[in-house]
Amino acid sequence: AAAKASGLRGEEDVQRALAKFNKDLVTTSLTRRCLGMVTDIKRHNTGPESFPTLAGSHRRLENPALEFVKAVSHVLALDRHCGDEVIVLRRLLLSELGMREFAREAVWEDPSMSYVLKDTICTYCQACDDLDICRDATLCTGPAEDRWRCRHCSHRYDLAAIELRLVDECNEAITRYQLQDRRCKRCKMVGSSVLSERCPCSGEYALDEPPEAYEKSMRTLLRAATFHGFTWLQETARHALLIEAMDGEGEGE
Repeated sequence: AAAKASGLRGEEDVQRALAKFNKDLVTTSLTRRCLGMVTDIKRHNTGPESFPTLAGSHRRLENPALEFVKAVSHVLALDRHCGDEVIVLRRLLLSELGMREFAREAVWEDPSMSYVLKDTICTYCQACDDLDICRDATLCTGPAEDRWRCRHCSHRYDLAAIELRLVDECNEAITRYQLQDRRCKRCKMVGSSVLSERCPCSGEYALDEPPEAYEKSMRTLLRAATFHGFTWLQETARHALLIEAMDGEGEGE
């Protein structure tokens, strides 16, 4: 028991030492380096043209220095031991950009959407992987001939089969949304009457999948289809969103 207690104390000492090291790292070298990098980015005076348009892009990004500050602060804040130090660093970097700490533009928002195609099998080596068609660098960056290659054997995936799977998943999502139940917000019971606006318990009905979540999913598929050249999937997603073929809405919002 004494040896076990000694081991626990030793582990706690290591954790405290690591937390102190991380705090010192943020307040000293990381602060100096980040301030220098923000100054360098401002000096180059780059704008919206600095941001690539990828399959998951859904925001209009205009200030590279600001996005750098938001990304660094968001990542460093994952360490719960450095919360106060990261707040101070974020405040310093934002003041360097002439922006208030609580400005709406300074709030972190993920710049990329995500859609994971699970259990994708390479027809050559039979390896099975989950592919994020919006974020995976091997699918969205580099020359076109180097994309959609298996990470195990470097052979190209069967894009026709992948598009067919995506279209099937899109159609399943459409059917699931149209056939879903209304559920009472209060008692969580499924509504039995189509015409009733309220549950017998007086609670309001709500859909299991909100319209906003459905629209976001369809727009994600539409952007990915446009980026990767999946015309069948693009047509299916447009139909789900009631977007005319000649209308450019949906890809850039």
